[in-house]
Amino acid sequence: MLAGEPIPNPEGSRFSKADSLAWLEEVFAAAAHIPVWGITYGGPTTDLQELADLVGKYRSRVQARAKGYAHLAALASDTNKAKNVELLLTGWK
Repeated sequence: MLAGEPIPNPEGSRFSKADSLAWLEEVFAAAAHIPVWGITYGGPTTDLQELADLVGKYRSRVQARAKGYAHLAALASDTNKAKNVELLLTGWK
């Protein structure tokens, strides 16, 4: 697809970095005009309450929950299976 060109972003996704919540704040600020947000965010290193608080800076009502799931269940260790969580949030203006 890139026809032999180098990958434009070899560092990886900003969503996966330690400062991902700071980047999400930029996204949320840019999306302030959208009346209802549906957000799904994965990873065991992100705290549900911290993410809900961040969404709450831009939304008057926030509903948040964490849902465990099996990612590559046949290949993942029991430790990783126990840590897999998806954060699901809805925010209303």
